[in-house]
Amino acid sequence: MLWHALKGLNGKGYQLMLTGNFAIGNNMHLPAISPLKATTTEQLRKRLVKAENKIEKLVELLLSGNKHIEGNGLYGVPMGVLQRVFFAKFEHKVFTKFFADEKCTECGWCVKTCPEDNIELTDKGIVFHDRCIHCLRCYNFCPTEAIQLNEKTKDTDKYKRYKGLRGCRVWLQILYECFNNRYSRK
Repeated sequence: MLWHALKGLNGKGYQLMLTGNFAIGNNMHLPAISPLKATTTEQLRKRLVKAENKIEKLVELLLSGNKHIEGNGLYGVPMGVLQRVFFAKFEHKVFTKFFADEKCTECGWCVKTCPEDNIELTDKGIVFHDRCIHCLRCYNFCPTEAIQLNEKTKDTDKYKRYKGLRGCRVWLQILYECFNNRYSRK
């Protein structure tokens, strides 16, 4: 997907100096793609340690003015094209049926945390609009696991939900430390 982003940036006169790829977590253990398993907390912790080390190196490269591009080579371009074509056709089939089931307490958590204001609490319950960006925040972190993609996702033993590192805002903290504390120029 990097080639697509570069095309737009280059067309506006920007020169990309640095990119990096990170293996973090899979939050998409859904019926349509059930071979993919949700990342466990332990797997996520290990991946985040690697990611933090890589972020530190990338920040040093950025601050030194060195160019570093990942994902635009022999492997990255074809994979980006495949992801873009596959996901564009796939997403509208999979991510169009969100609903809140009978476990919904109407606490409003999903409404408050949706980054696109796509979820509304009405007198008839939770309503999903058409602005979803498929982050799955509502699905994965609903306190009662009431948000469903379809009837199959009610089986929470089979379709485990990604829980991340509970109580941690890891990525924001890592980026904050890298850019503000460890690498501030004075």
